[in-house]
Amino acid sequence: MMVKVTFVSSDGTRREVETAEGETAREAALFNDVPGIDGDCGGVCACATCHVHVDPAWIDRVGRLVEG
Repeated sequence: MMVKVTFVSSDGTRREVETAEGETAREAALFNDVPGIDGDCGGVCACATCHVHVDPAWIDRVGRLVEG
């Protein structure tokens, strides 16, 4: 199943891409050549270019990150 992900750059430019369900935001960006997402950390969230903000209306649908 494919899902749509919208990337919004710091200047407000929006880019919507389709990616396979289960892929990470990093993978979706890299596989779709989203500018500004380098993924240099290799997927361990160390470089912070994949910082994500989820609209509060979607929290119940996508879930929360549970740290610990």
